[in-house]
Amino acid sequence: MKWTLNELAAVKGERARIQQELARLQARDVELQSVEQSLHAVLTSLTEVPVSLEALPSVDAHRRYKERGQLRNFIRQTLRDAYPDALDTCRIADLVAVYFGLEHPTPKQKKAFQDNSIRNALGRLAQTGEIERLSHAHQGAGRATLWRWSSGLPSLSELQRAVDVASQEAS
Repeated sequence: MKWTLNELAAVKGERARIQQELARLQARDVELQSVEQSLHAVLTSLTEVPVSLEALPSVDAHRRYKERGQLRNFIRQTLRDAYPDALDTCRIADLVAVYFGLEHPTPKQKKAFQDNSIRNALGRLAQTGEIERLSHAHQGAGRATLWRWSSGLPSLSELQRAVDVASQEAS
């Protein structure tokens, strides 16, 4: 009897979670309908030929990472949690794959994922100054690029450049 009660409670709990998720998805659908109508209005104003929403194909955009921006958000949080330590690109790619449930059956597919998706996201985060690149793969055979959350303080390379400039000016 205890097992049956536990199972019944678990089923009720799962159904409650499903109902919450359905409510969230329905609210998101209403949001997306509004966005779709707005985008269609913009498209219609830009073209002389009428565009039918039904004629447009749909795509699973951003499905791999759940929602738009989630890959960068995960990398951002991962590096923030690791700070002051740095992580290499391969380790970050492995963490992303586990977190998002991605599978790369061949080394070639894993490398393509790392080279395209991960390095692109890391590069964009570095451009905004949120993270910093500590080393480059081309500095020596087998050396991985290391990435670290940016503390807002000058990096070692910036300090070295300042020392070099100061010593050149003193000469």
